[in-house]
Amino acid sequence: MKHNFVIATLLTALLSATSATQAVGIDARPGLWELVDTTGASKQPDMECITADELGDSAQLIAKARKSHGTGCTLSNVKETSRLVSYEVACDSSAGKGKGQYKAQFESATAMQMSMKYDGSMTLAGGKTMPMQLDIQRRGRWLSADCGEHADEDVPEDEDAADEEG
Repeated sequence: MKHNFVIATLLTALLSATSATQAVGIDARPGLWELVDTTGASKQPDMECITADELGDSAQLIAKARKSHGTGCTLSNVKETSRLVSYEVACDSSAGKGKGQYKAQFESATAMQMSMKYDGSMTLAGGKTMPMQLDIQRRGRWLSADCGEHADEDVPEDEDAADEEG
């Protein structure tokens, strides 16, 4: 189960990484995207809601990428064009250590290919470490402008509480 969480976190970051110094928008449709593993690591597709603001605003995207990796991780060599997003990440925290490379190539506004490589370790309960190597290839396709039940997945908990009060 933790493996699926790590993969979902890395996918979110991959779709979100961008350069903080240059606001280049990604030429892709906002809405619900389905990501399918083409290497057999996961049988369930991941659903990702990507907003128009996230596709067009570098500040929002880089913040989302950093948040998804968590504290102790740094992004470097971030590259973005209207059809390509790539970066490297290095993590050194109590949750684990390692390095990785991520790349998303948008073939069109509705189709993409993604690769993720990560080599490191993760810390388990009791302080024991376990090696973690990922080499995943994924294919993504745009499904709908409406994210449906996936629309609020990236909303911080305090905003959810404010919405319930109002």
